[in-house]
Amino acid sequence: MAKKSTEALEQTRAEFELDFWKTHAAYGPEGMYNVDETANQF
Repeated sequence: MAKKSTEALEQTRAEFELDFWKTHAAYGPEGMYNVDETANQF
């Protein structure tokens, strides 16, 4: 398996970030939950 360069990973991250905020721009930080690091069960 070939490793991606740092530049390619940064490009992927930037593209994801733009896509994420286009989809979720209507929600402010108070409307988002980081469920990856919480003990909350939904």
